This record gives sequence, structure tokens and C-alpha cells, in this order.
Amino acid sequence: AVVTHGTVRALVENTMLASPPKHVPCSRPEKLQDVELELAGSSGTWPVRCDSEARFFGAIKAGADTVAASPFHNWDFDDDKQANTVSLRASVDRPFRFDPSFFGVSTNEAAHMDPQQALLLEMGYAALHDCGIRRPELARSQTGVFVGMMNTDFSLTLVSSTAVYAATGGFISVASGRLSYTLNLHGPCQTIDTACSSALVAVHSASLAICSRDCDVALAGASSLVLLPVTSIAFARAGMLSEDGRCKTFDESANGYVRGEGAGTFILRVGPTPSTSASLMDSIIRQDGRSGSLTAPNGMMQTRMLQQVWERASTGSNGFAVLEAHGTGTRLGDPTEVEAIGMALRDCGTENVMINAGKASFGHLEPSAGLLGLAKALLSCKAALSSSNARLS
Repeated sequence: AVVTHGTVRALVENTMLASPPKHVPCSRPEKLQDVELELAGSSGTWPVRCDSEARFFGAIKAGADTVAASPFHNWDFDDDKQANTVSLRASVDRPFRFDPSFFGVSTNEAAHMDPQQALLLEMGYAALHDCGIRRPELARSQTGVFVGMMNTDFSLTLVSSTAVYAATGGFISVASGRLSYTLNLHGPCQTIDTACSSALVAVHSASLAICSRDCDVALAGASSLVLLPVTSIAFARAGMLSEDGRCKTFDESANGYVRGEGAGTFILRVGPTPSTSASLMDSIIRQDGRSGSLTAPNGMMQTRMLQQVWERASTGSNGFAVLEAHGTGTRLGDPTEVEAIGMALRDCGTENVMINAGKASFGHLEPSAGLLGLAKALLSCKAALSSSNARLS
């Protein structure tokens, strides 16, 4: 029994002090558009000390430039130009200031744990606090955990390690499980890697899980850190990164994107939605299929996807205030996306919509990008203020 529960204290709590596991009765799944889902709480840490709502929104309004040089020393680059390109990124301020004892993690395990996992623990706990849910209230409940993650830099540092915790510290699949384990959650648990859409696919999956009665509350999050230059070098060689380290979204001078870091979490649950919160009306997942190349966008499929989700969500011509775009600052991606948005808007009778993209200020957070965009859009709606696009000349 002690093995099952981890410690004697946990055994006592689960047998003598705790109530039976909370049960959500199974029933016929509902459609997402028929359920009012509340985005009840959130937490995030974004580039350059944007670790509070006030700082984050201040940076949005100011069109801040969070990119700075963070060189990788003692590394063999192809040339100085590549070394400079790779060194430019939008970094978070505190990826290694983790208090392991607060989450019941030993010092030895924490030393072999991917900092991306640590950020998820911190952001998950903070998001629960933000919506007024106490940690003991969720213990043994059917709360789901859905995490977007793709970067595996830390696992490369563990290749030669003989530590027992190296087996779990570097795998992205463990990230969601660590949250469920630490908070003692019994709902579905998934780590999702769909590259740059990972965070929004996590939100979508969390929504479907609630509608299908797999869970009554869901935690959807994402985490991304650039710890080694290996992936950046590959992206630079492929011509994906901006040589001057700036995402010039929607601008003629766009020449690629700059990598960014960040982590965040949203808490989803069934409404009714308070006036201070936001509701998720619908979401959709589609794939481009065949296009010019494996990584090239398909504008026609993007238009069709937008038309389908807006129709399902019953969003009329007056239903748009601001549209947060992907907007990576690439010469092919941005024009294709804007044209697809324009065609979809015309078909639903809307002409004047503010189109924003956060990557011009915060870089491309890759698996966490969608969560930053969602947080940015919600703050803009809350303040009834659409920010300008940085570096748009």
C-alpha cells in the first residue's frame, strides 16, 4: 500500500482523511457548441518578466520588443552569422527558479527534471489559484490535464546520466503525468505534440473531454524553453529564422521568425460564465493536406476551416472584435494567412476586423504560441483595446 501511495502520510490521507473519489456519471457526449465552457482561470510566464497580467498587457500595449542576444558559448557554429542568428531569442526570466519542496519533489529529482516540467507545475498551480480552486478540492477528482510540448533539449543533457530520475526527467510524455501525479488528479492526461499548434490542440482536447464527460474540469497548458542551440541551428540552415532576430509580422520586410520561450495554463470548466471570465464557443482542428511542400501553408484549407468553425459557433457578422493570427513573419505564411482570413470574413459579411499577432513582440513560442495568443486576445477583449502590431511599417 505504501508503494501505491508513495509515502505513509499519503496512505493515511487517502484511506482515513480523504472522501471517496469524486465520480462524474457517464452520459451521451454533447457538442462543444451546446456547452458553455468557461475559461475560469489562467497563469503564464512570457518573455522578459511578463509573469503577471499587468506586465503582460503593458508589453502588449507598448508593442514591446522582448528579443535579446543570449549566446551559446563553446558551441561549433557554421559561421559567425549563424551564431548571431541562433543567439537571438525572446527568453523568459526565471526558468530555473523552481521550489521543488513545495511540490513534493526531491532536490535530486529536480536536478534531473526538464525545467519545462517545472514551469508547468508552477503555472498549473497558479491557474488554479487564479480561479479560486484550492488544491485539496481537486484531489482525487476527475480533472483532466492536457499539455502541449515539443522541445526536447533537456533530454540531450541526460543521455550519459546514470541517475534514476533521468528516465523521467527528459521525456515530454511525463510532463502531463507529473501534473496529474502532483495534484492527485484522476481524469484523462495527455501530452500533445503537434508542433506550433500544440497549445491550442491541448485546449481543444480539454474541451472535448469535458463535453464527453471524461472530466468535469480540465487544465490545458503548454511549455517551451530553448536550452540548447541544436534545433535553432537546424531551423537557421533551413532558412526559417530571421537573420536579424525579429518577427516582422505582415510586413514587406518579413524574413523569418525568432524563437521565443514561455509557459502558461488555462482552467476550463462548464459555465455559466461570470462577466469577468470568457467562454469558449467552439474550436476545430484541420490539416492542410497536400500543399506546395510539407511545411508550406494551404490557404484554401485555412479559409474552409475558419468558415466551418464560425458557422458552427453561430458567429454572425457582428461577432468579431479582434482576430489573433498565427503571423510568424515569413514571406509565404503571412500573405497566405491574411488572404485566407479575408476570404472567410467576406463570406460571413464582416469587413472591418482588427488582426493582431503577438510574435512581433514575443517571438514564436512554438508549442506555447497558441496559448500566448489566446491570453493576449482575452486581455484585449477585456480591456476593449486592440493593440498595434509591432514592427509593422
